[in-house]
Amino acid sequence: MKFNFKETFSNMLGAAKNAAAGEWKQTKKMLDQFFEINKKHLELIAGQYIKGEIDKVKFEYRLNELKENFELQALALNVVAKVAAQNAANAAIEVFEKAVKVAVGIGI
Repeated sequence: MKFNFKETFSNMLGAAKNAAAGEWKQTKKMLDQFFEINKKHLELIAGQYIKGEIDKVKFEYRLNELKENFELQALALNVVAKVAAQNAANAAIEVFEKAVKVAVGIGI
């Protein structure tokens, strides 16, 4: 059987996209949640500092805490992104492997 690389590559891209689509929904949901949570905290400490309810030291301390939270949230997103990338790569390679095996007459 003839091997059509162009078609196989197109199928690989489609499989990768489909595999990553579900992960993107989860990533976007997490991102939205992180921003909403951080928005409230940022608004709170800004208001407190502007109104003089907290001093510069307390403001910088809370800002540093938020920075650490942002970093932890970014790590969580990295994990989700890595899963999405692995799923996409696995799906693409699976399509390629099947197409090549069919082309050489090995049934799967």
